[in-house]
Amino acid sequence: EASGEHVDFGDGSHCTLASDGNRVVLAPNGYAVTTHTYAKPGNYVITARNRRADGQEAVRRSVVEVTAGA
Repeated sequence: EASGEHVDFGDGSHCTLASDGNRVVLAPNGYAVTTHTYAKPGNYVITARNRRADGQEAVRRSVVEVTAGA
């Protein structure tokens, strides 16, 4: 059963990804991948949320440092 994972990139941008929630370990479609381009350098907190059918929610946060490109 697919579920949606909401990703907040920490700069006001967000998206929802489809994933099977990794119910089958290492399944080719078990992992969602996305890319995001930040408008300016800085530190951003990326928050990913996934709510199961029973109402339980998993929240993961990562900090990314964006530097100016060459």
